[in-house]
Amino acid sequence: MTPVQQPHPTGQSQAHHRSATPARLRAAAAVTLLVLIVLAMPAGASVPQLALTAELSPYTGAGAPAPVTLTLHVSAIPDPGDQPYATKHMSFDLDPSILTGFQPSVGCIGTQVISNSPTCMPIGDGSMQFQALGLTESTTLTAFQSTDPNTLFLLADGKTPLMIHSLLTVTKATSPAGGSRFDIDFPPDLQQPAPGAYSTLTDFQVALRSTIAMAGCPAAPLNFAAHSDLVPAFKPGDYAADASATALCQGAAPVAPTPFSPVPKLATVAAKRHGRVLGKLLALRSVRGMTDGTVTVTCTAGCAKRKLGTATVQTPLQAPLVRLRPALKITKRTRIQVTMVNAAGVTHTARFRFARRSGKLAAIDL
Repeated sequence: MTPVQQPHPTGQSQAHHRSATPARLRAAAAVTLLVLIVLAMPAGASVPQLALTAELSPYTGAGAPAPVTLTLHVSAIPDPGDQPYATKHMSFDLDPSILTGFQPSVGCIGTQVISNSPTCMPIGDGSMQFQALGLTESTTLTAFQSTDPNTLFLLADGKTPLMIHSLLTVTKATSPAGGSRFDIDFPPDLQQPAPGAYSTLTDFQVALRSTIAMAGCPAAPLNFAAHSDLVPAFKPGDYAADASATALCQGAAPVAPTPFSPVPKLATVAAKRHGRVLGKLLALRSVRGMTDGTVTVTCTAGCAKRKLGTATVQTPLQAPLVRLRPALKITKRTRIQVTMVNAAGVTHTARFRFARRSGKLAAIDL
C-alpha cells in the first residue's frame, strides 16, 4: 500500500521549518557553551580567599566603659579560573571584651535611611568593592543606628559603572564564644546588579565609631572572625569562606601634666629717703597660674624672722594671699623665698632680691 503524503498548509510548514532550525541551533549552542564552561572549571571549586584585619582606637576609660572605634576590613582574592561567586551573607564575630550598642544614637527605620533623611545621624563609614563581568564597582558605606537596638544599617552608594543605592541590614546576635556577632544580609541587587552578572565581593571595610566600647584593656590579643556564604554562578552547592584575625588593645597615651609655673607677685613700698633700708615688703599679693594648693613666704637672708606667713589658695582667689604685719623692712641683703605647692603635690619655688628703681622698690627674680 502506497503511503499517502499529507499536504502542508500553504507555506506554513516550510516557513516554520526554516525559522525553527536556527533557533534550535542557537539554543543548542548556548547549552553546549555552558557545558563547556562548567567542564572547563576545576573539579574542586576554589572560593575567594578571605583575609581579615581588625583595628581598635586607643582605649581611654581607665577601667570604665569608654567608646572606641572598631574597624573591620575583609579582602577577598577570587580565583580567575573559577566561576564567579556572589556574597549573600557575611558575619563578623567580635571578641567578648568588645561592648556593642554602647550609648546608641537616636535610630532610624530603613525607609528613612534609604531616602537620605537628614534626621538620621551616621555612626560609622566605610567602603565596598566588587567585580562583575570584568568590571569593578566601588561604593561608599555609611552606617546608621536602627530603631531596633540590635540592628544597624549600611547604606551603599556607587556611581560607576552602575548606579548603586542599596541598604544592607546588620543584625546583632551572640557568637559561640560569647561575644557579639554582626550578621549582614546582602540584598539581591548587590548579588546580581545586572541579570546574570554575579558580583564577587573583593573588599569590604567599615569603621563603627560611636556604638562600640570597651570596659578595660586586656593584655591578651583580641580575637575576631569573618564568615561569608556564597552563591555560585554555575555549579550548585553550598559555598563559604572564613578568615580570622587578632588585634591588640592600646591604652591612650598618657596626657602630659600641665606645667606648673606659678608667678608670685609681691607688694612693696619704697622708703622715702635713701639709706640702708630700701623699703618694706607689705604682702604676697597673688600667684598667677595657681588655683589651688598652699603658699609659704620665708626670709632666707637679711631678716630677724624666717617664716613670714602661709596661706591656702582657693577659687575664687583672695588678695592679698599673705599680709605681713608689721611690714618687713627690706635691705640689700634681704632674700625672700615663696614656696608654692599645688593640689597635685607639685612644688615650685621662687626667690627674690630687692633694689630701688625709678623711685620704686622692685622685687628681682634670682
